[in-house]
Amino acid sequence: MSENLDLVRSIYAASERGEHLPTGWAHPEIEFVIADGPEPSSGTGLSHAEDAWRDFVSPWKQFRPEVEECRELDNGRIRLVAN
Repeated sequence: MSENLDLVRSIYAASERGEHLPTGWAHPEIEFVIADGPEPSSGTGLSHAEDAWRDFVSPWKQFRPEVEECRELDNGRIRLVAN
């Protein structure tokens, strides 16, 4: 199993427990983009990523994505299907 696959699975496992956007794995200057939706945003840094994600999911009090499939494709890319 690849490091990328392990990482993606750990991030979504935390989200399933309600720990949204754990950032221990992220670079301090991560670029975080919400490309669509009612309030698209982009910025850099862990605090921006945490704030933007918290704002994005706040309307859904019990937001818990459930991963249906997570597998490695090629070149380190991961296919994730969640609902």
